[in-house]
Amino acid sequence: MEKLVHAPFIASAVLTAFAVTAHAAPPDTPLALRLEHADFLAQFAEAAATPGEVGDAARAVLPLFDAHAEAEESTVLPFLGIGNAVVGKDAMWRLEAELPRLSDATTGVIGALADLYAAADGNGRPEIARLAERAIWHEMADIEVLYPAAILAGSAAGTGMASAVAAHGGPASLGR
Repeated sequence: MEKLVHAPFIASAVLTAFAVTAHAAPPDTPLALRLEHADFLAQFAEAAATPGEVGDAARAVLPLFDAHAEAEESTVLPFLGIGNAVVGKDAMWRLEAELPRLSDATTGVIGALADLYAAADGNGRPEIARLAERAIWHEMADIEVLYPAAILAGSAAGTGMASAVAAHGGPASLGR
């Protein structure tokens, strides 16, 4: 029964994502990553309404995560979208200048998330502890995967490699 309930929801979510992507999202910023940030922020806001230590910890996470997500979306994510071949040298210089600050901010966000995890775990709120844990994994993936990928994509765009890949059917065609 649970699968039957989830199937229409999943189908609706997929269709909505395609519609929003086709009509509203800038071509250079991956919608899935922006939506993931928005989802985390909504859940942190909900957790912030919790009284006591858990709510305090969630309220500490909110501004840090929000500012960090906004910085990533304007600096890193444009290099990872379909339009990264048109990202200019100024954007690459900005990325290189901002990455140390973003990495430092990630450390601060992870620290606040660890505090939220501890507060939620210690106060019998496993769903909020799990949220904090997933957000920590997200932040670690940013440092380990997204930041290096953005540098690589920016370098490829600077050498014309991205234009060549796009002219030959995009990244999916590389495996053929």
